[in-house]
Amino acid sequence: MKEFFNSISAFFSILKVFFASLKKIGNKQFFIYILFLLISTMFWFLQSLNNKEIVNISLPLEYANIPKDMIFAKLPPQYVDVQLRDKGMNLLNYSLRRNNPIKIDMSNFSSKKGRVVISRDKLKATISDGLKSSTELVNLYSDSLVLVYANKEGVKVPVKLNSNITISHNCIQKDDVELSPSEVTIYADSSIITSVSEIETELLVLNNLSETKSVNVKLKDIYGVKIEPEEVIVKVPIENLIPKTLSLPIIHKNFPDNVSVITFPAKAEVKVMVPMSKYNETDNSKFRLDIDYKHYKYNMQKLPLVLSKYPDYVEQLSIAPDSVEYIIEKKELSEEPINK
Repeated sequence: MKEFFNSISAFFSILKVFFASLKKIGNKQFFIYILFLLISTMFWFLQSLNNKEIVNISLPLEYANIPKDMIFAKLPPQYVDVQLRDKGMNLLNYSLRRNNPIKIDMSNFSSKKGRVVISRDKLKATISDGLKSSTELVNLYSDSLVLVYANKEGVKVPVKLNSNITISHNCIQKDDVELSPSEVTIYADSSIITSVSEIETELLVLNNLSETKSVNVKLKDIYGVKIEPEEVIVKVPIENLIPKTLSLPIIHKNFPDNVSVITFPAKAEVKVMVPMSKYNETDNSKFRLDIDYKHYKYNMQKLPLVLSKYPDYVEQLSIAPDSVEYIIEKKELSEEPINK
């Protein structure tokens, strides 16, 4: 059969040469040579279509009379590889898929433990019945067909995102990653379905995100389990960060009651990066800047500034200055009069 398909290939190759040669009509001898070669190739092609040949072909399959309570957990085979003998024209029709698919009647086969197994002999007989009467099935390149199915009563399970996401500089992930849908329905044999508590996505890799991104992500296959839908939409909400500077008073923390403290300066600047949507609501009330007596040591010239309170959405904190000079003075505590 290789010769048959080689002849077809040769025919179209010569056609290409023929039409190209039309541009060289000035060379009459060459034109006549090509014309006779084309005619002889056409006769050769027609003769090949009338001869019996052997060819390897993938035949399409169609599944019929599927029980109402059955759903395939895995997509069943859509093609079967065979070797056929017939006239070239009939084999060409098989190759071009002009014939009806081979019909697999599910009512003719028994099921057991979530599987339908079609033996090689039964599959061979089914294929032969679906071929033209003139076509001979020379060889079948499959031992059997194994169809995995489940009952149509599905169970909903959550989707788990498997991801590696990095955010661009001066951006922030605004909210949690959204999955749509966040749950999927699975179909499987009862012995399998109870062991599946969640469905993972394929690994999603997104690098240096600078804007909100939505992508379709496939779910990981589990043998013997049908998942609907087979993919989910993953949305990563991203927001730009913008700078903001605040002037904060310095709070004295853990200092004894019998001392007074003066710092130089009395205030310090805190520079932060905040999401655009939070810019207006970010004010001094959300921050606290301290000097802590626990950091005090004798003859220590400066005390470090500590930002003890700030919103969790801010990024890239900096304090200027990061430490201050101070004076500590003892003060006398007035005694309260005793009531007689």
